[in-house]
Amino acid sequence: MKKLFYLLFVAVLAVSCSNNENEVFTPIDIPEADLVGTWDVTAFNSDGEIAGSAAGQTIAGSYNSYGKNFDFKYVFTDSPKKVTASGSFTTVATVKVNGQSQTTEQPTSLVEGLGNGDWKEDNGVITITSNGVSDKAYVKSYENGVLVLKIDLNQSVDQQGVDFKIKGDLFITLKKK
Repeated sequence: MKKLFYLLFVAVLAVSCSNNENEVFTPIDIPEADLVGTWDVTAFNSDGEIAGSAAGQTIAGSYNSYGKNFDFKYVFTDSPKKVTASGSFTTVATVKVNGQSQTTEQPTSLVEGLGNGDWKEDNGVITITSNGVSDKAYVKSYENGVLVLKIDLNQSVDQQGVDFKIKGDLFITLKKK
């Protein structure tokens, strides 16, 4: 069971992000000029459901994770429109399966779906493209130099031959320097 929890934890951390087409969400528009600059990450949390199968058994459960010990920032430039992430923080993830839970901490140096690449903003949706893959973050709120982004998680992840499906929401809070 300990190995199963480890695989689930790794799957949660390895998940990529993509738009959940079934969700109704109205992002808040932010002028591109306001994005340009350096942003410190001040909060990170995610929760959702995880399912898979191993050794002929179906595995279903939930997870939640949050960040702590932040020394992580994003820099958005205007010409060219590039975003770079640097630093690290600790992710604390709890996976619950069949009435049992396990919590694990792991250093994190990149938030999937919000990493390095080219960026654009359109009606409250920030799209970051890297190596031909585009990920979207939705502006949930923007006030007094604090930006809260929502990323929809809806992916399949293969960890050591076990296929997991992860569905949930990830929220990241940034404060402009």
